[in-house]
Amino acid sequence: RAWRWHTVTTPQPFSKVMSAATEEKKKTFVPNPKELDGVPDLSSLIYLEEPHVVHNVKCRYNKDLIYTGISSVLVAVNPYKQLGCYTNERITHYANKAKYEKGLPHVYNVAEQAYRQLIWSGKNQSLIVCGESGAGKTENAKFLMRHLAYTTSIGLYCSNKSSSMVEEKLSSDTAMTSAKIEQQILAANPILESFGNAKTLLNNNSSRFGKFTKLLFNKAEKDGEGGNIVGSAMETYLLEKSRVVFQAKGERNYHVFYQMCAGLKTEELKELGIIGGAEDFAYLNQSDCVEIPGIADDHRFEELVQAMDLLGFDAESKSKLFCSVAAVMHLGNVEFESASKTSDACKIAEDEDGVSQYSVQMAAHLLEIKEEDLVRRLTKQSIKIRGKVIWKDYDLAGAESNRDSTAKAIYAALFDWVVLKINTELFLSKLEAKRNALLEKEKAEKKKKEEEEKLKKEEEERLKKIADVEKKLEKKEKKKKKPKKKLNSKFAMFESKAPAPAPPIRRRKGKKKKVEAEEPEEKEMSMDDLDNDPSIKWIGILDVFGFECFDYNSFEQFCINFTNETLQRYFNYNIMLSEQAEYQREGIFWKPIELPDNKPTLDLINKRPGGIFYLLDSAGQMPKADDKTFTTLIFKEHKKHPMIKKMNTNPRIKQTGRQKAYINGFQISHYAMPVTYDAKEFLIKNADRVHEDSVDLFCSSKSKLVAKLLRKLKGKKSKKRTLGYVFSEQLRTLMKNLHKTKPFFCKMH
Repeated sequence: RAWRWHTVTTPQPFSKVMSAATEEKKKTFVPNPKELDGVPDLSSLIYLEEPHVVHNVKCRYNKDLIYTGISSVLVAVNPYKQLGCYTNERITHYANKAKYEKGLPHVYNVAEQAYRQLIWSGKNQSLIVCGESGAGKTENAKFLMRHLAYTTSIGLYCSNKSSSMVEEKLSSDTAMTSAKIEQQILAANPILESFGNAKTLLNNNSSRFGKFTKLLFNKAEKDGEGGNIVGSAMETYLLEKSRVVFQAKGERNYHVFYQMCAGLKTEELKELGIIGGAEDFAYLNQSDCVEIPGIADDHRFEELVQAMDLLGFDAESKSKLFCSVAAVMHLGNVEFESASKTSDACKIAEDEDGVSQYSVQMAAHLLEIKEEDLVRRLTKQSIKIRGKVIWKDYDLAGAESNRDSTAKAIYAALFDWVVLKINTELFLSKLEAKRNALLEKEKAEKKKKEEEEKLKKEEEERLKKIADVEKKLEKKEKKKKKPKKKLNSKFAMFESKAPAPAPPIRRRKGKKKKVEAEEPEEKEMSMDDLDNDPSIKWIGILDVFGFECFDYNSFEQFCINFTNETLQRYFNYNIMLSEQAEYQREGIFWKPIELPDNKPTLDLINKRPGGIFYLLDSAGQMPKADDKTFTTLIFKEHKKHPMIKKMNTNPRIKQTGRQKAYINGFQISHYAMPVTYDAKEFLIKNADRVHEDSVDLFCSSKSKLVAKLLRKLKGKKSKKRTLGYVFSEQLRTLMKNLHKTKPFFCKMH
């Protein structure tokens, strides 16, 4: 019996034991049942390891089903072709289905779920579109916006009702306003794409800036009214200004330059000084890529003009805007040469074909400034010494750098003006009108209160006068009744005299100052006003630049990857850690998953003091600082940090004998992959300086638009906030807003 219940084992050799352990580790892949291949929800799978997830997504992708869902996360794979799953009929399908049951995974379904949550909970929602560059983030963000704009305006109503009901609905002003808002919100996309998107090596329509768009809805009431879209507000982050003056091989500048050259009429091009095409301009032809196969720039320009018309850009605004863009193109064609052999001073080059001279003339004409002032600004800078202004000549390198910084400043200011114009039409004007109405109401109430107090005061004075008159009459009656006393002859002269009145106080004669009631100061409109308005709720759509790793990575890639690093931690916290915490609260058997913690990387970049952003600002304040100063500060502070190491990205001295290669780069271990950054342009890009001479020159322009562009910089001290500081503060504010919302994630691949 004992033998029956116990297995007798003989000792095995050590080699056999090790081979058995190895075989256990290399266990054969156990697939899910075949009927589960391509399920829409990954939580339906029995085995949910990484190979199972990839296999399921691939099965769906092969059937042109590019979306797969799990929890509040939508996984999407870019098909790199047009699919027929984005029609208005599909929008209606997902909007109606979501009322009764959970629909199949789709970008429209995610938008609908967010809207339902907004109505049910009354809490702001956020849709976070993230992924690597070229994964399709911008297109899916547009689909999210389109669904919400269509379903919360007149569009969905028209598709579900009869023609008579539609006509009745359309006759109301509210319906027409709602339909116009839908069109305006969607019209903002082609404008922003023209001015903020460009072709890169990975993507033909890459967003070179980040944006957080808030779609605004009026608060839903108990009787079913409300929940309609009333406008939108947009915040932008870190436009890649360096692309205006430089592009790598195979890339392009911003779309608007090429669209203007292809879409404007011949007479309009002549007025702008564009005789040939994009090939004639140094800022557009340096990458040997002027056209994108399969994309017609002239058609895109027509879409741009139509969108601008819809958003309230009048003919004059469009004309001045295109003139300013053309002026940037002409500035790129200005070349310099030495003024003499004995000095480093430079002047505008005198070419045989006269391109540089012609470009200066056209740039001055388009910006509506004097040509001699522009020439002086491009070749000289002013220096104040003991209260006197002295003009110092640039050398060749300084003149080229000054020309490029001027062009970048003009284009960045144009982009900010376009965004402000869109926000004014879709959000600020409405909010300002509402605020003005409240101010008028407050003024009316204040005036009414003052009139009531005035009447009350007059009534009190009238009653007081009546009382005084009555008292005087009573005194007279008493005096008549009392007998007159005889004066004693001895003291009569003293008793008969009344006390002498006090001498009057002499005051200086002068006009009395009228004290006027102080009017409340007007506050500038900002996005913070949304959070202070209880009648407005919003759904935010975050479309940020994807994670990037190129052969040459500079300050822009550093900021972009820092943003993605921050969002990855936010994703881990909201999806993975919160789900596990919920499982533990509910007592579900669960083996905790150890997630990689990227907080050390975030602290390395942005913690103060000691973070790379802080060290970059410190290096910028040092005299004659360069990239070597910056990298020295980094490795002095983080000598043994596990997430960063020195990298020799650009050796300038050969390693022979005691000579060492110049260290001007560093590598950071990000959540996605290690990225090597070249530090040689970090200080210049972080400073983001615009010379005061440029500000003064453009503020004196006869063009109202040009004079307005750089006016916000006029009169400010040279010491200002750096680009890295501004960007980190913007990101902190963004994450603060996201933490107040219920997030939905769209992970693009």
